[in-house]
Amino acid sequence: MHWFVAGSGFQIETELVKIQQAIQCYQNLERVLLEWKNTICNQRQRSMYSLVLSLVDVVGATCIGINTKEEFADIQFDVVIIDESGQIQLHNLMVPLSRAPKAILVGDHKQLPPIVDEKLKNEVQERGVEVDMLNKSWFEILWSDLPNNRKVMLNTQFRCPAVISNFISKAFYDNEYYAGKGMEKKTPLFSFFSSSLVFLDTSNFPESIRFEKKQQLPDREEIVGNPLE
Repeated sequence: MHWFVAGSGFQIETELVKIQQAIQCYQNLERVLLEWKNTICNQRQRSMYSLVLSLVDVVGATCIGINTKEEFADIQFDVVIIDESGQIQLHNLMVPLSRAPKAILVGDHKQLPPIVDEKLKNEVQERGVEVDMLNKSWFEILWSDLPNNRKVMLNTQFRCPAVISNFISKAFYDNEYYAGKGMEKKTPLFSFFSSSLVFLDTSNFPESIRFEKKQQLPDREEIVGNPLE
């Protein structure tokens, strides 16, 4: 914005002060109006939550959010389905389990385990408390203890070439993980590989090429990342 004011130096200075005050006033007004608009929109949106939730059959939420968001407070759920249960520790899992009389846990304890806070783990051990509930998911514990009629393995995949799932099946699932129809015909992603499954040994490469990221733990040094791999 450009201004031209004719007159003496004092008059110009006075007018500039008035202009600056006016600009500040308009900026404050704009801020207040924007806050008012956002408040109205948020209140209108929140007022619709109860209506929308009463019309749907499925509600998605995080393990903690389902019990902390006021919109869910008065809803009686029939069943709770918890995905990635193999990565969820018991204290987090208990929250959604408390919201319904029935539960379906979906997960794979042979993939990524729960992330354990080492400081918390050490404090628990110092107090003589077992840390199994931290190291293992409740899903893994239940999978070992529940009878067969309470669990089922989804043992057929339709995502990757059969050569990959066959290796995974042999290495982790006692040859009980299968490739679906058509997966054996999937070709490699890159044409310069003869197979969809390729192993590259980087153990003999120098660190300058491996680009490893290391983390110093109290009792050891641990590699937490290797972009080359």
